[in-house]
Amino acid sequence: MSSGSWPSGSGAPEAVCLDAYDTLLTLDDPVGRLQQALAARGLPVSTALAARAFLAEARYYRQEHLAGSDAARLHDLRLRCAAVLRAALQPELPPDLSWSHEAWGELLLASLAFRLLPGVAAGLQSLRARGVRLAVVSNWDCSLATILAQLGLADAFCQVTASAVVGAAKPDPRTWDQALAALAVPPETVWHLGDEPAADAAGALAAGLRPVLLRPGSWPGVPQIGSLPELLPLLDG
Repeated sequence: MSSGSWPSGSGAPEAVCLDAYDTLLTLDDPVGRLQQALAARGLPVSTALAARAFLAEARYYRQEHLAGSDAARLHDLRLRCAAVLRAALQPELPPDLSWSHEAWGELLLASLAFRLLPGVAAGLQSLRARGVRLAVVSNWDCSLATILAQLGLADAFCQVTASAVVGAAKPDPRTWDQALAALAVPPETVWHLGDEPAADAAGALAAGLRPVLLRPGSWPGVPQIGSLPELLPLLDG
């Protein structure tokens, strides 16, 4: 069920931009995977510590993700994220542990696996069947297009824009420029779906698009839905 509203006469969109994380996809049990990867290397740690360590790494990544603009810089960013992970795990690690930076980077990657959220594949297919063009605009590093392809969405979008490649992160309106150019439609005919009020709602409005928020986000006058499939009824007003 949706809530919120736009001014009358907003009309159905010619295109839809979508955020990626917690809109199209999410991580598949990263804490459990981290524990499994450590245990496989003879280093069991508690769930509580693994959760704190992953949260510390995730916060660091969000702050620094713009550095991951190409493959070499992304590799360096991942090593720095892995160092944050290691520091947070230190209380339960052997004091004489001497893994290399690369080994910690491999451990971090072993804990990261993505899956599509329920209804996303069918929802995207339905949007495309109705002639709606699609693009992704997300605060992410340069690996975003590869991840979407691995999840079976290689051909779903006209454009995949990662903020690290642009050099600006949502809510900066410049984050949408590549997508709008690829979609080749006026911004006022484009909707943007995402889950973060400041980044997705305020950013899209500043770029001239019409935002839709996934709960639990809220923004005055912006429709809210619970999942991507609930976007379809909004097309009919």
